[in-house]
Amino acid sequence: MTFVEFVAETELGRGYVSELERGLVVPSLDVLGRVAAALGVDVCDVVLLPEDSARQHLISLTRHLRQSQLRGLLKEVEEMVKRTGSHES
Repeated sequence: MTFVEFVAETELGRGYVSELERGLVVPSLDVLGRVAAALGVDVCDVVLLPEDSARQHLISLTRHLRQSQLRGLLKEVEEMVKRTGSHES
């Protein structure tokens, strides 16, 4: 995708996209959503840092699960949190 195509797809201004590329602006959630949609990825793919982390690995592993599978996994995690008595943010 060219720069011009990306600008058209996201409906963001050329100057803003240029500043975004250079890290000169902090995008809103709306802008992150537009960027993710234009790139054909999830917002978490745009937000997460490229470094390897357990959270990123978990997202990668669960990305293609069906909603019913995700709900089941979420229930298991909630039970685990209840059993350990910790809920860190």
